[in-house]
Amino acid sequence: ADQPALVAYMLMRQAQQAADRRDGQQAVVLAAAAAQQPLLSRRDRALCAIRAAQGRAIVGDGRGCHGAIRHAATLVAEAGDRDGFDDPHTIGRHCGPAYVTAHEGYCHLRLGQHRTAVDVLERVLRAWPASFRQDEGIARAWLALAYAACGELEHAAVEGNLALTVATEAGSARIIRTLTPLNGALAGHRQIPAAEQFQLRYAMVG
Repeated sequence: ADQPALVAYMLMRQAQQAADRRDGQQAVVLAAAAAQQPLLSRRDRALCAIRAAQGRAIVGDGRGCHGAIRHAATLVAEAGDRDGFDDPHTIGRHCGPAYVTAHEGYCHLRLGQHRTAVDVLERVLRAWPASFRQDEGIARAWLALAYAACGELEHAAVEGNLALTVATEAGSARIIRTLTPLNGALAGHRQIPAAEQFQLRYAMVG
């Protein structure tokens, strides 16, 4: 269709979907294809780098993952406050410093670095941009999973409930799918009030 930005968007979204189903190799391939499209803004290239980082984290390539995240952070810093915001063809207008940092936390989670994931996600969520509510829900779901992996089930349940609230407000099936492993991790822990609340709420929407 001679629309490089649209092609990049489609490939980037396919890379995101591959990451969501834990197909890291496919996510890397699709992210690379998206990044090869011509005339992409810095934010768009940063978004492609994030998808590559997710894929590399899933396959256990820590060095490649962190290199891709650093590249995304550099591109966002170079973009500044306005680059891409006035261009209707830019697909990554939401790709700012907080978005990059949240995905850094995701990568730590997938690499098994659970405590680091908690620290990174807690830090970024303290100052999360109010306009990106759905992405906040995803980040809180990742934080809940990281807490659960650390054995801190009460904290995991609290964050899971916050993520469910966002999922309900935004009508986001993706957040609910992300929380599915948490529902399993909290099974049998109804003595924790927040865990019981989460399981009851998840049963209504999951």
